[in-house]
Amino acid sequence: VYGIFSLLDADPTTSGFVMWHLYQRLQWNADITYEEYYAYFVANKNIPCDEKPFEMIICSEEKDAADNYIFENAQKYDLVITKDIVFADRLIQKEIKVINDRGTVFTKENIKELLSERNFDFELAQIGLVKHYNEGYDKKKFSAFANCFDKIIHTSAD
Repeated sequence: VYGIFSLLDADPTTSGFVMWHLYQRLQWNADITYEEYYAYFVANKNIPCDEKPFEMIICSEEKDAADNYIFENAQKYDLVITKDIVFADRLIQKEIKVINDRGTVFTKENIKELLSERNFDFELAQIGLVKHYNEGYDKKKFSAFANCFDKIIHTSAD
């Protein structure tokens, strides 16, 4: 059984899109069965997901509690969905597949550059040169995620 761990953050719209897509793909894809994949949604608060094959795992509100739960429980052939680049780096070191909700696949080849960009942006924001904003989640970003997710699931199933 392959686990799909999704680290859900404070953005319920994005989380809802991801949950809906996972459910649709796992329910209607003839090549993939519930016996092969199980989705775990991990957060520090409840986000309703009553549909099978989902399980909502609620962690403490302690800093990085959800990250640590996933890190300790994810196996080599599992997939983790997260926007947290620092956490993605930890998972890659453990040889776990990691993507974000915008269709980016985090790999050993690109994670250091992505971390560097993230740190640079963070430093600019700290000194007031750049404002962080939520760029939203539109159909184009969702489509990129859906295509990336499908590709990884199908490669894993082979």
